[in-house]
Amino acid sequence: MSLELKSSMDLLKDRANMLKAARSFFEKREVFELDCPILTQACNIDDFIDPIEVHFCHNKRGFLHTSPELFMKKMLAKGIGDIYFLGHVFRDYEKGNQHSIEFTMVEWYREIGYQDLIDDTIDFVKLFIEVNNIETFTYRDALLKYTGIDYISITYNELKTYAEQNLNFDKELSKETFSDLLILVFTEKVEPHFEEFELVVLKDYPKEQSALAKLEVVNGIEVAKRFELYYKGVELANGYDELVGDQELLERYVRLNKKRVSLNKSELPIDEQFIAANAVLPDCCGVAVGFDRLMMLRHNNESIHPTMALVD
Repeated sequence: MSLELKSSMDLLKDRANMLKAARSFFEKREVFELDCPILTQACNIDDFIDPIEVHFCHNKRGFLHTSPELFMKKMLAKGIGDIYFLGHVFRDYEKGNQHSIEFTMVEWYREIGYQDLIDDTIDFVKLFIEVNNIETFTYRDALLKYTGIDYISITYNELKTYAEQNLNFDKELSKETFSDLLILVFTEKVEPHFEEFELVVLKDYPKEQSALAKLEVVNGIEVAKRFELYYKGVELANGYDELVGDQELLERYVRLNKKRVSLNKSELPIDEQFIAANAVLPDCCGVAVGFDRLMMLRHNNESIHPTMALVD
């Protein structure tokens, strides 16, 4: 056996060990593993995440799930309790050192508080990599620290002028919304600074970037109870204090579909059962973590692919 092949086999064996360690992590916390369907007739709607569409039984339309969220929340609404998923998900067009069309996600929901879930997620990350120092920023504070911009008070035109003068994006910025411009500025001018730290917790996002998170007034400002984790600049986790309610969820999905159409993307079907389930969702927090990125960092690789059991 060649050294290269032996090294590859060792990585896959360690992957198996870490899959076992991940399941043990949840078992100790009495979190139940949920076996979720991969083929669905609807999927989570996001303006920048594209599902892989499939057709079966002659003319039925379906999708390979981009996340197990819809199925898991339907089960949460039925009272299943704390649950997790560990398996493969699919997102079209995602290729690169830290991306793959098919990848492994760990997603869990617990009836615990927002900060408790952040702590839970940090403990999970520590299974894979050593963490000694943790920096916590709110989105607003991080933006102020590295750009001087306060997104609460800056106008659209002021933000657009800043972006035109300071960003390297080769695109027509006049077509971008305030939220789009904010994301562009944050991605280029703030996120690179996270490489200076070991683990960064970024929390309390602008309400326009709420996704499926609750909105809450903090220090007089309405923010989304959403957090992300970065390890030396690599994004690892995205979590929420989960939105409860059907009407607001439906309104968010309608807005997201309109945004997709404006980006020349297909409109996605809305899962009415999921909307109804969200009306009776228990108070809970949820997070999704990239398993392959954790394995990449664990083995000091620059790419997720050597540790993945996939064929290109």
